[in-house]
Amino acid sequence: IKILAVREIQERISFKTYEAKYKIFIIEDADKLLEEAANCLLKTLEEPPAGSVLILIAKNREKIIPTIISRCQSIRFQSLKLPALENFLKNKFDIDKDKVEFLSRISEGSPGRASSFFMSGYIDRRNLVLDELLGKKEFEDAIWMSKRMLIENIEIILSILRDALFIKLGLGELIVNTDRKTLIEEFALRYPYENLHTIIRRLELYYGWVHHNANLRLILTSLEIDLKVVS
Repeated sequence: IKILAVREIQERISFKTYEAKYKIFIIEDADKLLEEAANCLLKTLEEPPAGSVLILIAKNREKIIPTIISRCQSIRFQSLKLPALENFLKNKFDIDKDKVEFLSRISEGSPGRASSFFMSGYIDRRNLVLDELLGKKEFEDAIWMSKRMLIENIEIILSILRDALFIKLGLGELIVNTDRKTLIEEFALRYPYENLHTIIRRLELYYGWVHHNANLRLILTSLEIDLKVVS
């Protein structure tokens, strides 16, 4: 978030209100404020105009400069417990029980993430990746050859492999992909424990490479080889 965005807020916050009692400004991803922008925001946080409220939303408090934190009231939001999140999804979307349970687990207690997963077609992409793994098919470039999609697909494979590992260890109650448990059990039978552990470590390595802008085609080729050789 650059200094120009902060200056725009400072200009708008100086206007008087006409109808509402408060002017409310929400800064999402406040942990991504560049240092210059963060320092520029300090004066406004220290002496906000009357009738104005600034809300800073951040995932990583440690990345916000201490002088900003000292001028704010911190409110931590806890993840929803599984039953509460499942009720939320049942009331918001017309989906079956298996998908509700899966979305609740994969979103780690976040209603926003659960809604985003459902509306973005995440379940269909997960199913396609799982079918490719089970069938040992060639990966379709259309769903792999972009940085965002490769990151998401590696995350999907990791969740499937970790579930297979849990099943190997007799901890089936911990799996995330509950709606595809039968297929993952079938997948787990193909892999010794040591091989699953090894491929998970390699995938975590590839995940880091993608974030550091390594060549996507080379990563995808290595990924396909690993997933075929390991069984």
